[in-house]
Amino acid sequence: MFSYHAIVINFIGVFFAIFSCFINIFNLKKLEKKKEDMVLFYFRFILDAFFGATILFFFAITISSNFSGEKIFNSIIFLSGFFSSLVGRARVAVTLMISVERVMAVFTPVFYRHYRPLISNSAILSLIIGYGLFDYLIMYFFCDFEFVIPTSCVTLTCSMNLCSSQYWATSKSVIIWLTFFFAIILSMKLLWKVIKEKNKDLNKANRLALIDTAIIFLFDILSNIVIHYVSREDVFNLQNGGPILAVLRQLGCVVDALLVFRTITRKVKVVNAAKTSKNNMIVGHEKGHNKQPTS
Repeated sequence: MFSYHAIVINFIGVFFAIFSCFINIFNLKKLEKKKEDMVLFYFRFILDAFFGATILFFFAITISSNFSGEKIFNSIIFLSGFFSSLVGRARVAVTLMISVERVMAVFTPVFYRHYRPLISNSAILSLIIGYGLFDYLIMYFFCDFEFVIPTSCVTLTCSMNLCSSQYWATSKSVIIWLTFFFAIILSMKLLWKVIKEKNKDLNKANRLALIDTAIIFLFDILSNIVIHYVSREDVFNLQNGGPILAVLRQLGCVVDALLVFRTITRKVKVVNAAKTSKNNMIVGHEKGHNKQPTS
């Protein structure tokens, strides 16, 4: 039986998941997906919206299980968590690709412009989707992982043996820290560019990459560290505290989506203002030519 704290936390997760889905769908419509440097962001926003939908189902079914004694809910919760973890792994992979791509674009712009169009977007998408499945293949062949749901098990980690659990945690940590490493390098380069060249007009892709740096630090690295130390005291877990980490990650997705929304709409407003100013100048110039001299 879940505690009231767990129910409240799951309801908060539902709110964040719904909000994340809608704002990411809106961002997808506004994003210039035809631009080469925005393709990976387009993939990531699709995954963000899809991740929000899968985790929404996870939170909803977790809440429903609190009001029912049916053991079938455990299996559904486990499977929904399993599927959302696949989407989450793919999202982590595309975020790393974005960081690497932005570093290449900033440090080696000529090389990037020449060779980036040679890489098919469908190949990148296949790598993103395949990354999550690859992890399970590694665990299956090298760690003898068996897809068995133990009694009262509602999370993926409780179904893993020691080898699978260590590989799962290590592989994700490596990807997150690599992403953060490249993001920090990019941030330092862009900051130096702003200071040295006094050029604050960063392009949209670089602004979005900087947003990712802050989100990764706050809601992946920092939240994992906090939960790790808190869990030692057995204060928070799925039974007595709800899926805290899942809620924090959804909060990160919401903050990320809102900052992206602000970045996209800000650019649109700047462009519209520039067009309006240009049109006013043209109209004023034409009026000056059409004005008849007075005698």
